[in-house]
Amino acid sequence: MSQFQESSYKAHQDGRKFEGKAVDSVMNKQSVDYWRHERMYNTLLPLLKNYPNAKWLTVGDGNFGKDANFILSHGGDALATDLNNPSFEKALEVGFIKKYQLENAERLSFKDDEFDFSLCKEAYHHFPRPYIALYEMLRTSKNAIVFIEPNDQDTISLPDMTLGNGFFWFLRTTIKSVKNLLRKPVKPALDYSAFYEQAGNFIFTLNYHELKKVAIGLNLPAIAWKGFNDTYIDGAGEEMLSDHGPIYRKTYAFMRSHEKKVRLGYFFPTMITFIIFKTAPSAACLQSMKEDGFVVETLPKNPILS
Repeated sequence: MSQFQESSYKAHQDGRKFEGKAVDSVMNKQSVDYWRHERMYNTLLPLLKNYPNAKWLTVGDGNFGKDANFILSHGGDALATDLNNPSFEKALEVGFIKKYQLENAERLSFKDDEFDFSLCKEAYHHFPRPYIALYEMLRTSKNAIVFIEPNDQDTISLPDMTLGNGFFWFLRTTIKSVKNLLRKPVKPALDYSAFYEQAGNFIFTLNYHELKKVAIGLNLPAIAWKGFNDTYIDGAGEEMLSDHGPIYRKTYAFMRSHEKKVRLGYFFPTMITFIIFKTAPSAACLQSMKEDGFVVETLPKNPILS
């Protein structure tokens, strides 16, 4: 196992190659791609608004520290971290970020409660041992940790399951199973080869129930979550949003179409923002989250420890 994780870290480090041509497209806030990411970042606004000047840690913050840049642009203090990221130096040079540090998410070097919040956006599913990274984020954060990640589509991952989406989930799973049973030789219902990325890691999509159990197991006060839809199309970084070009139209059409399917119960949202609170959120923050479409859940207290 030690050999696996070290080879995984090395594969990710080797894969981080700085390309100067990417600077303009990543930092250009007028592109279709930035619009996509801004929709995700905007789910942070209730926290940024109600905890001004908070100290944030961004974990796995690739692409020139875009996560940290958004927090900085909304009044927070952010330290960008990643396992190996040559683009950080360029981002620092042009003032896109204020500071960075190379960190392994599974071995954070920081003290307990050193930050107010930690953010992990679209990086959790790359980690070879993501739950260790999760506990490290909880250890080093005083108020809460935030994930913005692809939502698990292969299990019933949201609590608001209706008869409709439960039925369609069951139907899709049954059809997959029947198709595989008809093949010779018989194959498992899921093709797990599709769950691996180039660096060799299994892709851990975020699962509501699993994260809720982590929070309950640690006797934490609350969780909050919000589902939404997104897709990526090649070239989104080069096309300007104001042009309403073909990539924007395809991206927007997918989002609208998938939102209708979610409302009808055919599918779950493709993305989720999930917050685990270590300290109970303020009344003002709770109100802001609810107005923004978050579901906030107060968790049961451990009756034995109580």
